[in-house]
Amino acid sequence: MEASKSVSYLGTVRGRLGYLPLANFLIYATGGLAYGGANISFNGWQIKMDQPVELGPGQISSSQNLVGWTAGGGAEWMFNSNWSAKVEYMYYNLGGITTQSGGYVTRVWMPGTYVNAIPYGQVIGLTQTRVSSSTIDGNIVRAGVNYHFNFASAPVVAKF
Repeated sequence: MEASKSVSYLGTVRGRLGYLPLANFLIYATGGLAYGGANISFNGWQIKMDQPVELGPGQISSSQNLVGWTAGGGAEWMFNSNWSAKVEYMYYNLGGITTQSGGYVTRVWMPGTYVNAIPYGQVIGLTQTRVSSSTIDGNIVRAGVNYHFNFASAPVVAKF
């Protein structure tokens, strides 16, 4: 049995709430919405000990767009009037993804013979469905340098 999962893309819409212990240093928490494309693949088989027949389903896969949540925190240091450096940690959880094979009928042992359970009149067989599910979540640590565009002029202070 073999299973795999992956995320083809990930995006977030987050807010930040922080504290300034120094005039140029911000410590913050972040959180909000996470979305992404998830893929799950399952390749399974089964061999029954009393039958010389391998029972499928073979390869099953599913791709879905999922929506979940994200939370994390970080620190940002303004080392120049327009430049800052940051380090951030973020956990995301997109929920779960499930894939399953359709029902299928397998060979069933009857006294003295093997019978193919093919629908001719009364079907003698065992219907099976294989299900594979997984939670799509992960951790991201990133570091970066930001340039801040300051298009606004200095605030106007009125004196009376």
